[in-house]
Amino acid sequence: MLLGKRYITLKNIENDAAARLIAPKKRECRYIDENILTVYPYYSYTACTVQCRKNAQMHYCNCANFFMPNTPEEKKCNISGIICLNNNLQALSVLKARWSQANGLYCDCLPSCTEAEISVVKDFIEPNTQKYSTVGIGLSTLPSERYRRNVVRGVLDLVGMSLD
Repeated sequence: MLLGKRYITLKNIENDAAARLIAPKKRECRYIDENILTVYPYYSYTACTVQCRKNAQMHYCNCANFFMPNTPEEKKCNISGIICLNNNLQALSVLKARWSQANGLYCDCLPSCTEAEISVVKDFIEPNTQKYSTVGIGLSTLPSERYRRNVVRGVLDLVGMSLD
């Protein structure tokens, strides 16, 4: 078993009201009511990764794990489907960054506009002779800054520029 510590940072971002008028891809975040997912009624980064995993399971095995939310009975995996999921475990369970060449699943999910962003700063793992594992999670630094997403040029600014 392992002993571990994970240090994280929190980034809190506040949004200008005009940010809602900008397309999610341009503003680089999505509000909870801008949901494009079928697994949950509200958008979050985590919900998006669940949807991504479900889509990948359907792609690889033509079925989804029975724990997947909003999966019709006929699309839930039977025994051969579960074996397929197990055979593709690395490709289906490990999330990877867009630039990574490692095996795993890349999910093109935008962060939520309303949730704090959590980033891993450092992991410490050491061997343990106990019959259990312990993981400690702590902040590497206390949050001291709040970011603000401001709209510098909105849609109406572009219309006004084209009329001149």
